[in-house]
Amino acid sequence: EQKCNIGLCFEEPTRYLAFKQPGVAGNIAALVLCSVLYLTLLLTYDKLRNRYLTNKKQVSRVPLVSVIREDEGVIDERERVYGNPKRDSLVLKDLQKTYRTKSGTMMVALNDVTIGVTRGE
Repeated sequence: EQKCNIGLCFEEPTRYLAFKQPGVAGNIAALVLCSVLYLTLLLTYDKLRNRYLTNKKQVSRVPLVSVIREDEGVIDERERVYGNPKRDSLVLKDLQKTYRTKSGTMMVALNDVTIGVTRGE
């Protein structure tokens, strides 16, 4: 928009950060508001899904070492992996796998197994 004063004309600079057109401040404010709203909905959904929609029972990590004596090879492998973890290409530490039996009880198949696989093995 041009303004003239006493024979001198000058153009007023365009304010792109204004709320009125051609400014974009209104669009930025709407974007921030929508982002906060969507983030709140996402976090609420995730919390509710974890609390009410999952049907997993938590399995207590009972150490079976006191019940079942570990094999010497298992102990040696754990000490080898923890002693030099950079030697192995693939490392699985403290792996535990449980299964649900037909009666609904949980059965521990693996308990705190540590495995290291070297390159080419």
